[in-house]
Amino acid sequence: MIERIRGLWRTATAPVRAVWLGVGIAWQVYHPAPRPLGDTPESRGLEFETWNWRTHRDRIDIEGWFVEGTGPDAVLVQHGVGRSRSETLAHVELLHQAGYHVLTVDMRNHGASGRCRSVTAMSSRYTSDLLDALSQLRSDPRVSGAIGCLSMSFSTWPAVSAGATTDADRLGLRAVVCDSGPVIDIRRAIARFATALAWRDERVSTPAARRVIEVVAPSAAALILAVGRRWPRSGCELPVLLVAGGRDRLLPADEVTAMTPYLPDVRTWVARRASHLAAITSDPAGYREQVIGFFDEHLRDGYHVGSGVGGAGMGAS
Repeated sequence: MIERIRGLWRTATAPVRAVWLGVGIAWQVYHPAPRPLGDTPESRGLEFETWNWRTHRDRIDIEGWFVEGTGPDAVLVQHGVGRSRSETLAHVELLHQAGYHVLTVDMRNHGASGRCRSVTAMSSRYTSDLLDALSQLRSDPRVSGAIGCLSMSFSTWPAVSAGATTDADRLGLRAVVCDSGPVIDIRRAIARFATALAWRDERVSTPAARRVIEVVAPSAAALILAVGRRWPRSGCELPVLLVAGGRDRLLPADEVTAMTPYLPDVRTWVARRASHLAAITSDPAGYREQVIGFFDEHLRDGYHVGSGVGGAGMGAS
């Protein structure tokens, strides 16, 4: 009798539990479980410095690695959701070989950076954090030239948004490379990511629960992100290179390249055989040609300390 009551209770409360689990999965999108850092630049024979600072918005500890280059220009590298700066080392090495100073950063709630419990306005928080990282680069006397940003997957949204701000212009951001993102329909993109998390979660035991979660999780995640009604009209007028993978199922190439009407100075490159974030490994020569060529074109002699002036932009909130 008791077991029957328990069974009836589980059945009756299943929708509520599925909704709650969907909200929890949405939380995981921006607050993934902590993962230890992997390799450091030393594994690739690169000398590096560990930099630490706090976000000006909410005093979250941020950590990154700085690899000194040979020229005046620098590139900020940002990983995707659920990853860390250890997974950007191939990009760091490529940029270093081209002579750039490189700063690769753990986003908040990732790697060795601090955890935050925020459940609102994550989009503007990530954009503000990116501007803080640019400020760190600009304050280093070795970085006297222009700055580029190489962003990956979900970090491409704040990169494009930051590119529209007067702060980014003042700090010398002159070009943005977006690898595997962004796309116009943010909710659909979040839905794919949240659905993948749901199907890997052992607590999701029935097809009905999965269907509930596949509706709830993207909606909750979109509310947490709060990217704003202006997207995809970000206001970014910087040169942008969109890199997409021809076999990317998370953020497909046709959805990435559909961003071109909203970016006035944009070019695209599709690595035909690449899955999500795999263009650098599936076509390393093409990646070097496209990414380094793009930065060389737009960063060399593009800024000198003391020459930054405020431009038009929407500003970080």
